[in-house]
Amino acid sequence: MLRSNLLFIHVASAMGIFAALGIEVRALAHLRRATGGATARAALADLGTARRVGGPAMLLLIVSGFWLATAYWHWRGAWMGLGLLGLALIGAVGRLMTGRAVRRGDRRHRGPALRSGGRRHPGRALR
Repeated sequence: MLRSNLLFIHVASAMGIFAALGIEVRALAHLRRATGGATARAALADLGTARRVGGPAMLLLIVSGFWLATAYWHWRGAWMGLGLLGLALIGAVGRLMTGRAVRRGDRRHRGPALRSGGRRHPGRALR
């Protein structure tokens, strides 16, 4: 029973990660086409949604995967290491691709900063 539940959580988490990647791709496409600040802010809000979906899904995927690999497979499958490598590559590529687009969009579409007397802060990262 425990194995079935863990396997369900593991597969559902993988689907959650793919959903988050889809949301992120769509948000980046909207960010590229943004012509004004309101459109860019909406796209950046979608990126926040992708992070809220993808973060917990990634955590559940890793925890359930480690539990399944340790308790049932005893780390005997080569696909386990390849899966972890794939997750690391997805994270690295996402950080490179999304980070650049968001920083560039942040500089281009950010409204005047309140604390700076109307000057923009192009080097400030999005939160």
